[in-house]
Amino acid sequence: MSVVQIYQFCRAFDNVRYSEVYGCYVSGGYAFEKIARASHEVPPEIREAVINDYFKLNDNYPPETGDFALIAREIDDKYSVLAVANRQLDDGGRPTIGYKYFWLDKSSPDVDGIGTLIYWWLNQNQPKFDMAELDKQLSQSPQIFRVHEQYKKLIFEEDQLQNIKRIVVEENKIPYTVVVTKELWRKRYPEYTKLHYLALCFSDRATRLNAWAWNVHKIAYPERFLAIFYATQEDIPKNISKQPLPSPQKDNSNTSVSTPTKENTTQTVPVQKIKKCLKDIARIFADTDELDSKKTEELFEYLAKYPNENWSDFIDKTTLQAIHDKFTLIYKAEIYLLLPKEKSSFLIEILNSTNFGNSSGKSTSNSIAIEFHAQLLNASYKYQNEQIINRLVFSIYTGISYLLNHLMADHNGSNQIEFLLTQSQSIWSKTFLTYAELVEKRIFSEEEIIVEESLETFRQKILTILQEPKNITLAERKQYEKLVSTFIKINHYPLAGTFCYISYRFIPQDILHLIDNEIYRKIQNIQLSSQDKSNSNNEHKNSEAIDNKSENNRSQKKQKLPGKTTTPKRPKRRREINNRIWFILFGIFLVIVVVFVTAIIILIISRNPPPNNNNQDQSHIQNIRKNEKENNSPVNNLENPSANSTTPSTTNTSSGCSTDVLSNLEVFKACNKTDKDKLEVELRDNYKLFSTAIAENLRKYYLSSKDENQFQDRKFKIQKCQNDNPIKDNSNGRDNLDNCIKDIIQKSLKPKRSSVNNSKQTP
Repeated sequence: MSVVQIYQFCRAFDNVRYSEVYGCYVSGGYAFEKIARASHEVPPEIREAVINDYFKLNDNYPPETGDFALIAREIDDKYSVLAVANRQLDDGGRPTIGYKYFWLDKSSPDVDGIGTLIYWWLNQNQPKFDMAELDKQLSQSPQIFRVHEQYKKLIFEEDQLQNIKRIVVEENKIPYTVVVTKELWRKRYPEYTKLHYLALCFSDRATRLNAWAWNVHKIAYPERFLAIFYATQEDIPKNISKQPLPSPQKDNSNTSVSTPTKENTTQTVPVQKIKKCLKDIARIFADTDELDSKKTEELFEYLAKYPNENWSDFIDKTTLQAIHDKFTLIYKAEIYLLLPKEKSSFLIEILNSTNFGNSSGKSTSNSIAIEFHAQLLNASYKYQNEQIINRLVFSIYTGISYLLNHLMADHNGSNQIEFLLTQSQSIWSKTFLTYAELVEKRIFSEEEIIVEESLETFRQKILTILQEPKNITLAERKQYEKLVSTFIKINHYPLAGTFCYISYRFIPQDILHLIDNEIYRKIQNIQLSSQDKSNSNNEHKNSEAIDNKSENNRSQKKQKLPGKTTTPKRPKRRREINNRIWFILFGIFLVIVVVFVTAIIILIISRNPPPNNNNQDQSHIQNIRKNEKENNSPVNNLENPSANSTTPSTTNTSSGCSTDVLSNLEVFKACNKTDKDKLEVELRDNYKLFSTAIAENLRKYYLSSKDENQFQDRKFKIQKCQNDNPIKDNSNGRDNLDNCIKDIIQKSLKPKRSSVNNSKQTP
C-alpha cells in the first residue's frame, strides 16, 4: 500500500500560561472554536463531529492523573479519528480534560483506519495532549506523521478472534458496555485493541460505522457508540438508550467487516434522482415562493425509504459554492433541514444580512429561507410520517443549540439571533418555545423523555454547572448571562432565572417572583445522584483546598447585573457558609426573644402609672381597662398589691362586666346595665377611637342589635373598618377609622325603603 499521512490537532484553550502555584501549565478557559494546532486543514466532517461533542467526555470526570482515555470513530466511511484524552488543570486548580486528535483519510472502505491509528499510536509511545503545546513561545509547528501500511478490516474467522465473535453473536443490543480491566489481550496487546476488534465486529452486524470508547467515566451520547469500556461499574449509565441489533448472519464465513450502509447499498440507491429532486424543489420554490407538492412527496418517499443513507452523497457541492442568489439560499436551507451538521452557514448568512430583523421585521431574500422551512415542516405533517417529522424538527433544534452557543460566545449577530428566536414569528421562534420547555423538563422534571442530542448536550451542560459549580470556571458561568434576556423575551422565567443563578449565584427579585417555588428550590439544590457523588468526591478534594484563593482572585472585579448596581460575590464554600448562616440566625433568634420578654416586662410596668390629680376619674377608668386587658396579671398583683386599693377587680363579676364584653350580646347588655361608662371606655380602647362620643354611639349601635346574629354581624363590620384603616404614625389612619365607624352607624339609623315599598305592594 502507498504511504498514508496521519495528521493531528488538539483541543483549544484560552489564556494558557505557566502557574507557579501548581507547577504546570494551566488554562484560563475553553476556546469556542475547540480546535487548535492543526498540522493540516481539518475536514469539515471531522470539525463538525468535534464541535458537536461526538468525542467529548464530561470535564468534571477526567481520567486519573497519569492515565488516559481513548475515543475512536469512523466518519462518513472516509476518515478515521482517534482521540486521546487526559487530565489537565485550569487556573483555579480544577480538573479539566485535554484532547489530542489523530486522523487519516482512508484509501478505501476496506481499510481499518482506526486499527491503523491504534498500532501507529502504540508504536509512537502513546503521545498525549500537553497544555504547554499551546504556549506560543514554546510551541513548534505540529508534526505530520507517515505510515507505510494500512491494515485491512479483518475476517472474523481466525481462531484468536472466535471469542470476540461469540460475544457479538450473543448480544442483542448496542452499545455493549463493560468495565475496563487493563489486562493484556492475547498476552501482548493492550486491552483497547481487543475493544477495537469487538466494536469492528459489532459494526459488521449492525451495519454501522465503527465507534468505541475506552476507560471513560462519563461520555456524551453513549448511544452513538457500538461498545464502551467504562472506568468503573458505577460509571455505566443505568438508563442508557440501547438499540436492538439485527439477527446475526448464519453464513458469513467470507464476509469482511465493512459498512454496508455506505459501500454495499449505495449501488441500489437512486443517487442522481435524489440529487435532482433536491435541486428541483429549491428551484421551484425560488421562482414561486411555494413548494411543489409532487416533488415534495417524492423527497419524503426517499427519506422514508433511505433514512440511514449518507445523504451527504446526494448534495450538489457546486450549487452550495455557487454565487449567492435566491435559488442557492433556498438550496442551502433545504440541505440544512436534511443534514443540519453538514452545512449550517446559511443561518449565519441570514443573521448577518443587513435587513433581517429591522424595524419592519421583514427581509426579501433571507426571510424566504425561513418561510421555506415552515412550508416544508407543514408538508411533513400532512405526509404523516413520524420519522420524517422528527428529522426536520430535530434539525431546527440543532440549529437553535448552534445559535445559542454563538450567542453565548458573543459573536457578531447576537441581536439578530435574539430576533430570529424570539420576535420573528417564524417556525424558528415557535419551535424555540418548545425547545425551552423541553430543556426545562429535562433539568427539573423526573419525567424520562427522549430529546434531540444537541438539546440534550445543552441541557447537560446546565445541569453540570448547577450540580458542581466548583468545577466550572467563572468565564464559563458568565457566558450564560447573555441568554437571560433571550429567555425573558419568550416569558420563560424558569430558565432565565437559572441562567441568572449560574452567572451571578442569585436571582433578581423581578424574575424570582415569576418562578414557581419548587423550581427555585431545585435551581438552588439540584442534587448529584449517588453515582455522581462517588465519582466526584476524589476530584473535589484537591480543588477544594485552593478554591478560596482562586475565587478571591476572580472576585476582584465586581460583577454587575444589567440594570442593577451590584452583584453579590459567589459563595466560597457552601457548606461552611450554610453553617455560619444557621449560627447567625440562631443568635438573632435569641436576641429577639430577650428583647420581646424585656418589652413585655416594660409594658406591664407602664400599665400602672401614678394617679393623675388633674383627671383622677378618667385615670381610674383607664386603669380598670388596662388591668382587664392583662387578664388579672399575677405580675401586677404581686408587684403592687396595695396601690390603687380603690380600683375594683378586673373580672368584676359582681357588676356584670366580664373581661370580654364583646363576646356576645347578652354579656354586652349585662355590662351596659351595671357600668355604662366602663363599657364606653372598653369600646374606645378596643377600637382605638379618637373620642368618647364615637364610643357612646358605638355602644348604642351594638345595644340596638335585635338578636345575637345581628350583634355578631355588626361587630364584623366594625372589625372590617379597623382592618381596612390601620392606625399609623400620623393621624390619617385614626380619622379614617372614626369616619368609617360613623358611616356604618349612620346607615343603620336610616329606615329601609325596600321594606316600605314591599308593604305597599302587598294586597
